[in-house]
This record gives sequence, C-alpha cells and structure tokens, in this order.
Amino acid sequence: MTPDFLIPFVTITLAELGDKTMLAMIALSSRHKKAHFRLFLGSFFGVLLVDGLAILTGAYLLTFLPIKVIKIIAGLLFVGFGIYTLFFQKVENVKVHDGNAFLAAFSLMFMTELADKTQIAAALFATEYNPWLVLVSTVLGISLVTGLAIFIGKNINKYIKPKTVNIVSGIIFIVVGIASFLFSY
Repeated sequence: MTPDFLIPFVTITLAELGDKTMLAMIALSSRHKKAHFRLFLGSFFGVLLVDGLAILTGAYLLTFLPIKVIKIIAGLLFVGFGIYTLFFQKVENVKVHDGNAFLAAFSLMFMTELADKTQIAAALFATEYNPWLVLVSTVLGISLVTGLAIFIGKNINKYIKPKTVNIVSGIIFIVVGIASFLFSY
C-alpha cells in the first residue's frame, strides 16, 4: 500500500476511536432498532461530503467561516439535542422512525466532522498526498469506526435499560456540545 493511502487511513481511524463522532453514533444507533444499514449509509455520505469538501478545498473554507464559529454552532446543536433528550423526551413514548435514520446519520456525521480534527487532518494530508487516495482512506477509516459504533449501539439495548440509554445519550450530546465550546477558544 502506498503512503498516500496508508498514512491517512491509520491516522484517521485511530483518531476516530472514542471520538465524539463515535460516541454520538453509538447513541444514535441505540435508538434505531432496524435501520442500521441506513444509519451506515447516511454516515458514509455525510463523511464523504464533509471530508470530501475539506480535502478538495484544503483549509480554504476556514477563510470564509472561522473554526470557532463552526464549533460554536455545532456545540449549540449538540447541547440542544441533549437537553431535549434528557428533559423533554419520555422513554416510553420514544418513537424513532427508522425511515429518518439516513437523514439523522447524515446530519450527525456532517455536524460532528465539520471542523473536527480528522477533517482538518484530511485536508492537511491532501496537501501532501494524492487527494483521491486521502479521500478514500479517510472515508474508509471513519466508516470502519462507524460500523463498530453502530454494532455497539445496536446491541447496547440488550444489556442496558432504554431509560438508562436515553439518559446516557442525552449526557453524551451535552458533553460533546460543551467540548465544542471549550475547544473553540
């Protein structure tokens, strides 16, 4: 394998393990009972779009919209979703329509990857390596971690009560949102 593929693949994959994107996908997939393939496809295309844009344009996008603004917007969305999950969504009335799984995963991946360290790394790798191989390696690396996250989320309800999963999901989203604020300065 060439360094153009291998170096970004290994770096991006390891960076995504335990990252907010993985944690958020675990929380999302625990809520969708039968739509795991649509979750995977949505996340795949979300990553393809957001990281593809980063790779194709390099760091050029950051000249239009500062990274701090992007992180603040993403943080507000995550905190809002976390608050909604914790305080306004009753577990016994949760009706997650699996038809929305693709769009939910696409949006989640787009927002969590936007201005994320792996997106910036992919843009930087594209300045040194073949951009097409960087794109393929980035998408494959993140997809590998996403598949693992979906598997974990799919099976977590077998071992943990839905109410507990709901509380943990809400807390994860709030923590991710707060982390976006803290690391935007």
